[in-house]
Amino acid sequence: MSVSEHQDESAVRIEDGALSVKVTYEEAACVAEIGGELDIEVAPMLEAELLRLLDGRAEAVRVNLHDLEYIDSIGLRCLLKVSRAAESSNRILRFSRPRGDVARIMALTKLDQALPFDE
Repeated sequence: MSVSEHQDESAVRIEDGALSVKVTYEEAACVAEIGGELDIEVAPMLEAELLRLLDGRAEAVRVNLHDLEYIDSIGLRCLLKVSRAAESSNRILRFSRPRGDVARIMALTKLDQALPFDE
């Protein structure tokens, strides 16, 4: 895993195998752009990072899934666990809708109805 951080802490980029996470801060919100493949190997790292962001200084965390190309059942579980953690701690967490195969998998599993998506 490699992590690069800008001096002003406005952006952090994490890469672990085929998954990349770019975190930026915009006013009171934190935006995590997820790209690549979310599978059993990297799901624990992403879960820990998203939970860390939820505990951070931002009032809201937005997770952009537009560049996510693949997700397995453990990746789906990761997103659901983070969503439930946000809900139980009264934190604001929103997802952008994925595209392609990831959108189809989320529709098949009904996760597209369980997660808090922006419309």
